[in-house]
Amino acid sequence: MTKNIITSRHFLLLLCGTLALGAPCAAQAATVGLGSAAQWQKYAAAACLTILPNKATCTAISTSTVPDTGSYAAPLTITHGGTYTGEWRSNSSTINAVTINTSEPVTITNSKIAGPGNLIYGRNVNLTVTNTIGYGIGSTPGKFADLTADKSIDIDHCILTNVWGIRVSGQATIPTVKINNNFGYNMHDGLEKAAHFVQLAGGTYTNSSISNNISINAPYQSHVEDVINIYDARGTAASPITISSNKIVGAYALLPESQGFSGGGIIVDGAANATSDTAAAYINISTNTVLETSNYGLAIAYGHNNHISNNVVLSTGVIDGSIGVAAQNVGLYVWNMGKQSPTVFFNNTAYANKIVWMKPKPGAVKGTNDWWLPDCDNSNLQNCSDTVLASTPDINAAIALENSYLFSMFGNP
Repeated sequence: MTKNIITSRHFLLLLCGTLALGAPCAAQAATVGLGSAAQWQKYAAAACLTILPNKATCTAISTSTVPDTGSYAAPLTITHGGTYTGEWRSNSSTINAVTINTSEPVTITNSKIAGPGNLIYGRNVNLTVTNTIGYGIGSTPGKFADLTADKSIDIDHCILTNVWGIRVSGQATIPTVKINNNFGYNMHDGLEKAAHFVQLAGGTYTNSSISNNISINAPYQSHVEDVINIYDARGTAASPITISSNKIVGAYALLPESQGFSGGGIIVDGAANATSDTAAAYINISTNTVLETSNYGLAIAYGHNNHISNNVVLSTGVIDGSIGVAAQNVGLYVWNMGKQSPTVFFNNTAYANKIVWMKPKPGAVKGTNDWWLPDCDNSNLQNCSDTVLASTPDINAAIALENSYLFSMFGNP
């Protein structure tokens, strides 16, 4: 097996590659860390530009600034289908900025929404949201979108910052949900704990995807649990839910150097008492890149017929090159966490993933814990076969390998 090396300088290299600063910036990676808020802000602005090519707006988003506050209208309630464009703001955590009270098709596009509570709220909706920016206000924000679907939900090319994230809860119907091409910066719990960038909670979905999104959660500035959480939600055998080609950077406890943390990158989650019909199932997690999350990178903890393949998971377990992360568990796991019966937890696999997961101690790296697969279905040896990338702390080799992954995601400057 070829030995390659990973360290903690993913962040500056990503900024260099995205902003096309070339060799001078790359050379700084060996000496400059990204522990400061200013460095993360530059990084977020660069990533934002890949979704929304507006430099002024992306700069404001990177500093969690709500621009043009004087131009916002009062909260909006939508009672009829149609296309809506505007700027709406709530100043109360108990009043949604936009409420959808119709199952007629609604499109919100080219809009700005702000508030300390939920930004978009609706039940039994048929909703499309595109090219819309959501700003959470204050330290205890609500969700960018809290929804149940009648037939379809499509959230595409949206920006969300300082919010709980997007939740779609399951209903009796079988809707289509597509959450693609969005950028989330510094998700934060508030009105509800355990924030996620995206969560599907219960229900069965067809022709559904969470793909090509970017989520960045900086240490000391965010508090996300699982970046993407699938909680007792499921696709079908003919139409699995696809979670693919997402770029995830960061997931930390509030004080990552000292606190425990149960979150991480992408997880198939659920309740121990779920049945085969209600458990998370038919989830395909592939071609994602998960960098510097803590606790875990990718996981299957509940349900059946879930598969993790062809992803990259890299974590050094350190912040700014030297601060060790306390909750640094394992890169990937397939584990029957809830001790579900064999009729509920079965046919879960993880294969062809490229992983390195370092466990730190002050000033050095102490071993790796790349994966743990006690309940992976090994009826076929290929089902539980992954690849270790590296384990030695050589900064120059690490930079070269990081560049290869980061430039493949954001383009060669």
